[in-house]
Amino acid sequence: EGQSRAILEAMSCGIPTIATNVIGNRDTITNNENGILTNRNSEEINKTILELNKNAKLRNKISRNARSYILENCDLKVVMKKTQKEINLLIKNE
Repeated sequence: EGQSRAILEAMSCGIPTIATNVIGNRDTITNNENGILTNRNSEEINKTILELNKNAKLRNKISRNARSYILENCDLKVVMKKTQKEINLLIKNE
């Protein structure tokens, strides 16, 4: 899937997001800044959820940064500009 739509939607809503530390997620999430990356095992995921639940300051920071990331990188106007630049490069290089 590349960038997980569910993660992007959660971040857009300002929901503090926990995701496994795999390529697509690392492209979107900066650990402990706009989300949390964790290992792919249930113990580590559970531990991360409990830690985030206890830390309101981190939850609020991640929430704000996640929403900002989406607005700056995933807004339709931003995506359309990036896409148009890529199309223009393709046309130019033909």
